[in-house]
Amino acid sequence: MGPGQHQKYMVSELHQRGVLRRVVYSWPELEIWDVNAQNEFLLKKRFGWYRRLTWLTWALWRRVPRWGRYDYPKVALWSLFDRIVCRYLDGCDVFIGWSQVSLHSLRKARERGIVTILEHPMSHVLTRLSLMQPEYERFAPHASWYFNLWPRPMVKRMLREYESAHMIHVCSTFARKSFIEQGVPPERVTSTPLMVDTDLFRPITSEKERFVALYCGRIDLLKGVPYLLKAFAELRLPDAELWLVGPVLPEMSSMLRSYDGCFVYRGMARHEELPELYNRASVVVFPSLNDGFGLVILEAMACGVPVIATENTGGPDVIRDGVDGFIIPIWDVEALKERLLWLYEHRDACREMGVNARKRVEENFTVRHYGERLMANIEAVVRRVRG
Repeated sequence: MGPGQHQKYMVSELHQRGVLRRVVYSWPELEIWDVNAQNEFLLKKRFGWYRRLTWLTWALWRRVPRWGRYDYPKVALWSLFDRIVCRYLDGCDVFIGWSQVSLHSLRKARERGIVTILEHPMSHVLTRLSLMQPEYERFAPHASWYFNLWPRPMVKRMLREYESAHMIHVCSTFARKSFIEQGVPPERVTSTPLMVDTDLFRPITSEKERFVALYCGRIDLLKGVPYLLKAFAELRLPDAELWLVGPVLPEMSSMLRSYDGCFVYRGMARHEELPELYNRASVVVFPSLNDGFGLVILEAMACGVPVIATENTGGPDVIRDGVDGFIIPIWDVEALKERLLWLYEHRDACREMGVNARKRVEENFTVRHYGERLMANIEAVVRRVRG
């Protein structure tokens, strides 16, 4: 397991279906958990020194001028984690390795005749870089930290992971398309759309005080926040607010200051606080330039809120354009303004879209649906590899 929003759901679904043998976590602790014959989790080993090493490495690295802009320590730390995982591959038929942290373990598993799947919750790395490099050049050429521009060694590592796995598993049609466009054979890329906990994320009956457009997530360039700020500022809608929720990356500081007064920053929110925020919104906007899926989309829809999302997300997989929300091209400020204005002027239709969104999720994107699709995809990979 590496970084990713849906890891707990993947672990839970595989565990409930009785097929999980072992889980190795890279964060917050390097831990190995085994599943016994009674399908119970048992802690096999914890490497306490790894977390301390990680903390010390990053604390020192951020003090390095210029070079500290790039996340070079990830390459070394995750390679070390990967080498440790290689020692614990026994007893399995299928190995699922998380992107960026699994190069050596994927290779070792294949040597042992194990079916290998690369879990890749993003688009192809070269697609991501081609989209993000111009954004940094335009908006933040002197940023103190290039969060969305990976160092060359990490890019090379990810490209080798693509070659090492039997199958690359992504979360959306957009992500799968990015691999095919970069030359990966279509038969080596499969996708499973994500899910949402419909008990936690649900509609709460309440009157909307005013028209609120909500953005929830990292406030950075990759998520398309500059285009959302520009669109909302130009609309100048009476009695309407744009709420931003999430961590602010340094690359956005000066831009947010330039739009001061055009938005309300609601700070950070814990996962369990998100349903209330969604329910206070009239529409959720997810203008990302490059997102493997974007769980925000399903969370908002499950709360009965329509979503405006770009084509470069999981939006096209779940949103019926004009029924549950809207799909717009990336960078398109005019399209975003048009959709926001339409929802602002048609409040009853906006609420109806929210009702449609909730029903859409209940019928297609619960955790159970995800587990069924995930297992079907894994079984299909095994059949293909085993012939």
